[in-house]
Amino acid sequence: MKKESSRLMSILLCFIVLSSSVIASTLTIRPNSQGSYTNWLNIGCSSGNGEWDCVDENPANNSNYLYAYTANNKESFNFGNVNLTSEHIYGIELFYNAKRYSSTKYYLWPLFKINSTDFTGSSLYTGGTSYVLRSKWVQKNPLTKSAWTVSDINNLEAGMKLLNYPYAGAYVSQMYINVDYDSPSAYPDLTVSRLTFNEYNVVNNQTNKTYMRGYVYTTIKNAGLDTADVSTTRIERLSTEDRSTSMLRPTKTQSFSFTYNCTAPHNFIVTADIGGVITESNEANNVKTVYIDCVI
Repeated sequence: MKKESSRLMSILLCFIVLSSSVIASTLTIRPNSQGSYTNWLNIGCSSGNGEWDCVDENPANNSNYLYAYTANNKESFNFGNVNLTSEHIYGIELFYNAKRYSSTKYYLWPLFKINSTDFTGSSLYTGGTSYVLRSKWVQKNPLTKSAWTVSDINNLEAGMKLLNYPYAGAYVSQMYINVDYDSPSAYPDLTVSRLTFNEYNVVNNQTNKTYMRGYVYTTIKNAGLDTADVSTTRIERLSTEDRSTSMLRPTKTQSFSFTYNCTAPHNFIVTADIGGVITESNEANNVKTVYIDCVI
């Protein structure tokens, strides 16, 4: 296979719609050197450090390929630096042009090696007798449990593995990764867009005692340009509780309401994304407070 000397990887830029109002870019990266593992067998390329040459073509060349049918066999590749700086990485999608090894062996598992630690993704079914493109989306770095960074992508080592499973086995003739990203300005921005309250007296008909109730209504809004993943909203009043906030596309909202006995003056504080799991364009507008005096 001939390769241009200047090509470290094949990069394809295209535009895809990730949300109702955001355009993101996709960068395709392909193996450009061998990684730490060379356990898969090869047809049509050099063994050892040349095995990446069996799976880097575009389009796929099914006359050269890697295959394995033995438990714990691993194969990994390097992908080289990408031409990104501070972009926001939504996630990566690993693609395998694959088919089953036999009628009883037809699974493979995505493999990452990050800071000398191996991570295995969920299984991919390769049950057909002909090559079919299969993929696995990985939103976060499995080591850090956080969004991928440009540095993560630049140092990425990935490939495939067979687990100790009776149905493990596959042929792979092509492997590449799509990196979905946006400019730093195209981030989500979770805000507390509304926080209102009412106080009212309630009479207990059995004891004839009057007590005060508080009713609070609050809304979390994504005021940014990109979809916000699932997060946690913290509610602090006379007690503290956390509420799960669903994925929010730009301009979308989620509301919460609370009714409780108002026994003492207090601040009612709402904090969006209390765990800081969402990378936002503005991290300083996640909190809103209202003082409730418990007096009508």
